[in-house]
Amino acid sequence: MPDTPDLIGRAEAAAILGVSRRHLARLPLEPAMQLPGTTGAVLYHRADVEALAERRAA
Repeated sequence: MPDTPDLIGRAEAAAILGVSRRHLARLPLEPAMQLPGTTGAVLYHRADVEALAERRAA
């Protein structure tokens, strides 16, 4: 993964939100980028994930 602390992978994003990685795809969360390759990792902005977690908790 790139050395950028504001980008996190699918597993970490799902853990922050308390959902499965599969359920993460159904949430209104836009990926920041996908790494090259057919199975490249999907990365999310940590701030976006944390904001969604706060909205879901309210």
